Amino acid sequence: MSELADRVRSWVGEQGYPLEMLVAKGFREGGFVARQSEYFLDHESGDSREIDVVASTQKMIGNVLVRITVCVECKSAKKHPWVLFSSKDTRISSPAAVVQRPANLLGYELLKSISHNKYAHNTPFFKLSGRNGYAMTEAFTSGKDNAYSSCVSVAKCARSLTTGALEVSEEQVPLCEIVFPVIFLQGALFECHQDDVELEVAEVGSATLIWRNQISNVGHSIISIYTEKTLGKLVREASRLASFIFDQVDSFERIERDFLSKYENRWSIKNSRLSKDRRE
Repeated sequence: MSELADRVRSWVGEQGYPLEMLVAKGFREGGFVARQSEYFLDHESGDSREIDVVASTQKMIGNVLVRITVCVECKSAKKHPWVLFSSKDTRISSPAAVVQRPANLLGYELLKSISHNKYAHNTPFFKLSGRNGYAMTEAFTSGKDNAYSSCVSVAKCARSLTTGALEVSEEQVPLCEIVFPVIFLQGALFECHQDDVELEVAEVGSATLIWRNQISNVGHSIISIYTEKTLGKLVREASRLASFIFDQVDSFERIERDFLSKYENRWSIKNSRLSKDRRE
């Protein structure tokens, strides 16, 4: 390898690109389709913004295309560890932990139908711990808070993806899409809480933030955080989640029965208009 190639490789490593490559590779090895440097429309500003990785897996169930998507914001925290502030009072009911996820219309109907399923409550991503995060920040800095901006970015991406999925359902094929926002951290993540007199701080490999910021437009913005040493866990849990959802055949049969006629009518009207336009 030439000296210039060494310098370029060193520069690439410093910019954080290998981290998103690592995450995308992990998802591909887990059977997902992983796209890097995807763009989404910011619903507030109208600008196009970038997300590091969008990983998805899908399956045709009956006449409905079911897609589970994980959008990932990758961040380096080698110099500035992140701190998740948690509390035993930061919790929502088990059904709410299922329903309050970014989804298009059919995805929301599916979430409602499984929200009281005890197996759903124990499925990764839906299952919450006894103590969850309510806020997160970057330690040892007084400048831009990368933790906050990452939460905003990944929540906006999840909302944008479900809006796009709604348009696909209305224009092309019945699509049931649910999106799970994730922040993937290269570095240390600490959980901080004060249940008793002393302030307790401990390093953790993964955690969940139940954010009251309603950017994702579904009540709370529930964001999963994983660190570099738990990449395998992230992919395994995403796979288990997708497998569980794909197994909900009874729910999909009900969705087909109750909702597909609406889409079929839209297709008939649209195809009729297209045929008329072509004749004219």
